[in-house]
Amino acid sequence: MNNVINVVNMHFIDHCNYRCFMCFARHTQPKELGLDVFKRIVDHIHTYFVSHSIDDGRINLVGGEPMLSHQLTDIIRYIHSKSIKVSMITNGSLLTHSWIDSHADMLDMIGVSIDAIDDRTNLMIGRAAGISPMNIEHLSSVLAYARSKGVRIKVNTVVSSYNEHMDFTSVLSIIRPDRYKLLQMVIRDDMDPCLRRKTVTRKSFEMFAHRHAAFNPVVEREDEIDRSYVMIDSEGYLFTYIDHKKRQIANLLKTPLETALTTAAIDMTSYQKRYTGHQKHPRQESEAHV
Repeated sequence: MNNVINVVNMHFIDHCNYRCFMCFARHTQPKELGLDVFKRIVDHIHTYFVSHSIDDGRINLVGGEPMLSHQLTDIIRYIHSKSIKVSMITNGSLLTHSWIDSHADMLDMIGVSIDAIDDRTNLMIGRAAGISPMNIEHLSSVLAYARSKGVRIKVNTVVSSYNEHMDFTSVLSIIRPDRYKLLQMVIRDDMDPCLRRKTVTRKSFEMFAHRHAAFNPVVEREDEIDRSYVMIDSEGYLFTYIDHKKRQIANLLKTPLETALTTAAIDMTSYQKRYTGHQKHPRQESEAHV
């Protein structure tokens, strides 16, 4: 098994204009990596990629909401200048055609989270700016435009009790994501324990995956998420989740990425399944769970 990583998730900003209840970013003290600090960490990642002859390395910009950052264009431009691919996870509320025109040549992929297709449910989930829920029509339009400019599209869905019986086929057929990822809702240690009633059973999660099998989803079950992401937070720390608790491993302003990874105990099997798409399709496991 190859133990080299080629995708790093940078949660460089904590602030968001949405308040999705299942999000692990609490937004209690909005923070953001300064541009100079960000560049130093990117340099460390670049050194790691070069030392391992990784020519398809990618930095995934995550929040919070990345598009709230006034530094975003400079950040994307700097990563791109290092010949590292750039992707971004956004709620899409601030995406415009003109922004895509200005950034498409530097972006490999735009990812969006869609957890409901009706206004009422989006409001209950918190996928809304105040009383304005996610606008699916706007999202579909800007993503189609991004695709026309050569940007790949990804859709994430967190399956909870709010959406476990929904069918997203109509929206997904319009967006036509290059990648569709399903995550079983997880309760983190800093989340309200009362939210546990919003989680779903393995059986219900698998049924949701079956319902959307035509889109070949990458499936992440609750017990497959710990230790399987390489993440950097808004303070510059490499971190991971162990038993659903955030664990800061090392500050990358002081510790080389290579060294930090040796103590992070990343589950490379789960990590590589996520990015190579070699996970067993839920249909193949149906007998065990339904």
